[in-house]
Amino acid sequence: MGLIGSIFGGAIGFSLGGPIGGILGAVVGHKLGEGASSRIADAKQQAQAAFFVTTFSMLAKLAKADGRVSDEEIALVRDFMRTQLRLSPQDQNYAIEIFRKAKDSPNSFEDYAQQFASIFAAEPHMREVMLDLLVRLAAADGTVHPNEEKMLRAAARIFQMGEGAVDGLLSGRGGDPSRFYAVLGVSPSASPEEIKARYRHLVAEYHPDKIIGKGLPQEFVELAETRFKEIQEAYEEIKSQRGMR
Repeated sequence: MGLIGSIFGGAIGFSLGGPIGGILGAVVGHKLGEGASSRIADAKQQAQAAFFVTTFSMLAKLAKADGRVSDEEIALVRDFMRTQLRLSPQDQNYAIEIFRKAKDSPNSFEDYAQQFASIFAAEPHMREVMLDLLVRLAAADGTVHPNEEKMLRAAARIFQMGEGAVDGLLSGRGGDPSRFYAVLGVSPSASPEEIKARYRHLVAEYHPDKIIGKGLPQEFVELAETRFKEIQEAYEEIKSQRGMR
């Protein structure tokens, strides 16, 4: 049984409440016949479950942003689970169940974002990781629908990151030379001291070991490591361009 499966298998005692807790309860209730218990999970497990549930709940709302969830979008989600997160078959089933229930739930994308922001109010890097993940998924098919972009900007505001965070994340995936600055979240006119300070901050915030300790499920660590490498590569490229030491 994968990590998420083991958490969900004993998650009846979760007290998250709100839209995230509602989806969690619906999924766990659906799995009661598969050996779930009433064990109360600890704080770290609750944080991991909250991250997992929020990811696929907000993804479901993003997929529905253009009016319907297409077969291509569902295939994209499945591919993301299999190749990027490398979820076990059981954990994939949990993710799909979350996706389906959240897609048709009365709660909005913003509702899930609000509760996630509240749960991780003291962990700004966890909010940054979530926004980065959502942008990656929205842009995975090569285009970002206007309604998807609207939702992403709403998430950035709710996460107290500002709408410019979305522009930076999207720019960081383009071919423009300034994308390296976008990855670090600094202006091309920033001073070497500002760039170095920002780099040190991001390296500290995105170090996989730190993020795991704060509640990121193990299955998402590879994505955190990808972001970590992008930050390092962007900094090295800027240093090379500018002749910085």
